[in-house]
This record gives sequence, C-alpha cells and structure tokens, in this order.
Amino acid sequence: MRTVSLNIKKDNVNDFLQLLWVELSEKIGSISCQHFYLDTDDKEIYIYNVIWCVDQLSFITEFNFYNHTSKGLIRVDVCVKDKKNQTIDVESEKKVLSVISEVNRTDFNSKLKNNCFKVPIEGPISFSGSYYFERVNIGLVAEDCFNYLVFDVKYITESQLNVLIIEKIKLILAALSVCTQQVFEYVGGKIYSFDDCSVYDLLGESFNNFKQVESFVDYDEIIEDNKIVLPENTVNIISNIILSPKAQNSAMRFIESLKLRAEVFDNNILNGFKVQYELLGYVSSIESLLDTSEKNVVLNCPKCDEKIEKPQRRISAQFNEFVYNHSNNSSIVASTMKQLYNDRSKFVHMGKGLISQSLLSKQPLYLEGKTYKQNFPSYYFNIHEFTGELIRNSLRD
Repeated sequence: MRTVSLNIKKDNVNDFLQLLWVELSEKIGSISCQHFYLDTDDKEIYIYNVIWCVDQLSFITEFNFYNHTSKGLIRVDVCVKDKKNQTIDVESEKKVLSVISEVNRTDFNSKLKNNCFKVPIEGPISFSGSYYFERVNIGLVAEDCFNYLVFDVKYITESQLNVLIIEKIKLILAALSVCTQQVFEYVGGKIYSFDDCSVYDLLGESFNNFKQVESFVDYDEIIEDNKIVLPENTVNIISNIILSPKAQNSAMRFIESLKLRAEVFDNNILNGFKVQYELLGYVSSIESLLDTSEKNVVLNCPKCDEKIEKPQRRISAQFNEFVYNHSNNSSIVASTMKQLYNDRSKFVHMGKGLISQSLLSKQPLYLEGKTYKQNFPSYYFNIHEFTGELIRNSLRD
C-alpha cells in the first residue's frame, strides 16, 4: 500500500471525507463502498477501512484512514489493484493519490458555507411566542398558529446538507422535548433556506418572556392560555444539550421513549409490549449523562483477603447518586427510579417481562393474595415526568 501523510484536524475529518468522495466521484468515477471502523493497539487511533469497487471501473481501491481521536486524520494507506489480474494499477493509483493530495491541501475555512433554515414543526400545543437561544444560535418562532425552528448549518459540500439539516432538526426537537415533556416533530413541509440573513434576523422583533419557574414535573405547570411558556432555565438546558455529546444522547433516548409512550396510548392492545422499551429508554437517558469510564476500586480479595485494585464503572451506584442529587429531595422520585432500575435489570439480564399482555383490555384486576397482576408497572404513569425533571435539573446550570 502507498502511504500519504495527512494533517486533517479533528473538526474537519468529516468535511475532508465528504469532499474527497465528491472529488473522487467527479474526477475518477462513481463510488460505492464497504466501510469498516477498526481498533488498533493504540487506544487513541482507529482505522477507517474503505473498499471502493464498482462495475463501471476496472480497478478496486482500498483505503486505510488513520483517525486519531484528538488530532484527526494523520495518514492514509492506499492500494489500487486491477480487477482482472489483481496487480497494482499504476495509472489509476496516480489519479487516486493526486486527488487525495489535492483535498489534503484544502483550506476548509475558506470552503465553509453557512445557511439559515426555517422549518415547520408540529406538536400537541403551540408556543406562546418567539424565543432566541443565543449561545447555540437557535430560534423558535410561533407564527400564525404554527411553530418553526430557525437555525444555521455550516457545510462544505451540497451532499452533506440534507443530512446535516435533518440531524440538526432531530437534535433540537429532542432538546425541546426534554424542556417541555412533549413530542414535537418535523413531519414534512417546506424547509425555507436563507443565505443572506442571520437566525436572529428571521425571528422578528418581538420575543416572548420566559416563565419564572425553577423546576416542574407536570407540563401543565408551564401552560398559560393554552400555550407553552418556556421556563427560564430552558436557555441553559437547550444549550447544554446541543453542545454536549452526552446530553445529546440523553435527549435522543428521552424523546424516543416519549414517542413509544404515544404509540402505547394510541393502541395499548397492539403496542403494549413497547412499554418495556420505553422504560429502557428512560434509564438510558439518565445513564447517558453518567461517567462511564473505568476507575480503580480497592477491594478485598475473596481468597486471600489482600487488598486489590479492580477497574469498575459503578453505573448503578452513579445512577442512584444522580437521582439523589437531582430529585429535589423527593423520596417518591427516588423510590420510583429505584423500581425502574430494578425492573430494567430484570428485563435486560433475566428476560422478565414488565407487562401482562393478557391484561391490556378493560378487565378487573387479577388478584394474587398479597398482590395482583397489572398491565403496566405501578409507576408507569409518572415515570416520564420524573425522568424529564431529573434530566432538566442536571442540565439547568
């Protein structure tokens, strides 16, 4: 394989790959690939292995991009072989290496484009007015009984744009669901694009006031005149979600659970089994915010009683600490989340179901001495509210 040194910063890795794919496609031929992302002996370096093979081309190309987790792309190994005789295709190799070298010299800042977008969203209730979240340059517009997201997207190639827009929409909607306990969605409709004005310009001149409330459990607490008035700490919560990968994962798991919940309530006979996966999502939305790195814990050896160090993640202990720290000293929330975590463990590790499918219709309870069977866990009807409150409390500062 031929090696080309690269100096692509971490923030530009995906820009480089997108641009390289475009240039290879335009200057050599269409691209269809198999992709693998491989570990190495160095925990900071991963190999992005790509095999490029299409019927229209007479050769097969294999790339090994070495991606350093903090430095970015540091090199690529390239092998270009003739399909028929499996020998090095020298001429095609020269073309591929030339394109790589050219893209490697790109000043990505000069190629970076920035457009603003206004996207219609739907939800169970409208917002009371327009809001601007300056730290992440995102706006929310309530206009003529419709709600819109306003945001900007930076991109290098047009092929990136649709994916980046959809990913940004999904992330902002997940953040809004954490802040409001409601599911807002983009269900289609025209996406308006602007290349000559800012997000702030598109929001109009009038902004709504935030509601002075530290914390809430039931979303009715942030409703006024049948419209949502966002709490003041929404500014920090949305910013923290947009800027933190851990908080992004948390918000995505939370909105997924709320969507499953809506499906269950829409038809609990057919969708009752989804309760179990909804509950898993609530646990995951909290675990996403925890420190999952291994730490050495001193233990006594069970055989010789000597003190030994053993790496542990202590996820369950951290989960309990998280609930304790962010539950406003509520014993009800603490005991409920403990039940949830225990049920989740039984479902994941023992395969124990968390619902009774036979009791999803309107029947009397099935009594069993000191207890009874029920279709959903007893805490089900409040668990989404408790989980949302815990996440908001952890992200509001």
